[in-house]
Amino acid sequence: MTGPARSYPAPHYRAADSAVLERGAPEAASAPPRLLLDQTLGRLARWLRLLGCDTVWDRSAGPAELLARAQREDRVLLTRDTLLGERREVRRGLVRTVLVRDDLLVDQLRQLRIEEGLHLWGEPRCMVCNSPLEPRTLQEVREWVPPYVAQTQTRFTYCPSCNRVTWQATHWKRMERRLVEAGFGDEEDGSGRR
Repeated sequence: MTGPARSYPAPHYRAADSAVLERGAPEAASAPPRLLLDQTLGRLARWLRLLGCDTVWDRSAGPAELLARAQREDRVLLTRDTLLGERREVRRGLVRTVLVRDDLLVDQLRQLRIEEGLHLWGEPRCMVCNSPLEPRTLQEVREWVPPYVAQTQTRFTYCPSCNRVTWQATHWKRMERRLVEAGFGDEEDGSGRR
């Protein structure tokens, strides 16, 4: 790992130890879905990465470019554009699209959980660039994190693409509450709630 001795990157939090995320994917689950989100769904993209989904967010592509990329990379296209589902590629079954109907993040997550079977896929991905995160020890990251973080945290991850060290910070509880509100809680009773 290379980098400056005292780099304090903006934290992006690993949530694997959270009570909500401990459950991971169900035993019979296949690989996480490969998703492509249009320019209107950037906030949702970060949360889907938190859930462990391979999620690409394209801020600038038009409809034709999005459809071509989804087909080329075998990704499900999530969009707020009602007309995108009427395009030839979708009608012919070459690209699968999901119309995200709600404006609120919690409602968007709930829709995807209920209608598309979205669940926790295990380890989160980098919320910035979508790369898989690598576990790191305190000894490996001590010079990359603030002293207080080194004293209070025990688990760290590293993104080899962004060159960032991440950890679960104090605001994780708010994030966890949102996931529970969207139904990503204790799934033992089948409701997805605690």
